[in-house]
Amino acid sequence: MKSMKATRALTGFVAATVIACCIAPAGAGDADPADMITAEAIRGHVYFLASAALEGRYVGSVGYEIAARYGESQFVAAGLDAVVAGEDSLTYLQEVPVLRRRVQD
Repeated sequence: MKSMKATRALTGFVAATVIACCIAPAGAGDADPADMITAEAIRGHVYFLASAALEGRYVGSVGYEIAARYGESQFVAAGLDAVVAGEDSLTYLQEVPVLRRRVQD
């Protein structure tokens, strides 16, 4: 079983890689944003988010964190302003408390 530090390090590495791959190319700021919406682009987003690498995006999993960071990277690439108050600054990610319940036999 991986330690929490190793899991967070892996998450950070994968998230950084995904973000680096998703940032809009230089000079794209002059293009009409509607021109950037293509079937190929949408297919790429869907295939990535549905991939086995994201472990089903279960809450609390590494795949969930990667998917959240991917969404964040898309907001950054689109030039959207962060509006959620974080610890030190505004962010795109909002913490949501989750209760875990189990049925006992």
